[in-house]
Amino acid sequence: MRDRRIGIFKISFDAINDRPDEVRRMLAGVIVVRAEAMFVGNEISYVGICDQFEPVEPGASWPQYTAVVEGNAMSWRKLS
Repeated sequence: MRDRRIGIFKISFDAINDRPDEVRRMLAGVIVVRAEAMFVGNEISYVGICDQFEPVEPGASWPQYTAVVEGNAMSWRKLS
């Protein structure tokens, strides 16, 4: 993969069921390369590529992000 702006994020099943339009906006700028249902945490864990993520050096751990939704604006905040 040439684009190294890769990160990990999670979306709860509740958000998907209760706020689907918000989830669609979150995923609009992301190329999802892996998604795994985590039934223990009641969420889906994603690995994705996004222009808003920081570049990651080859071999480095992928950082975790959380979506920040303010009105109609959506951005990503790095957690680790």
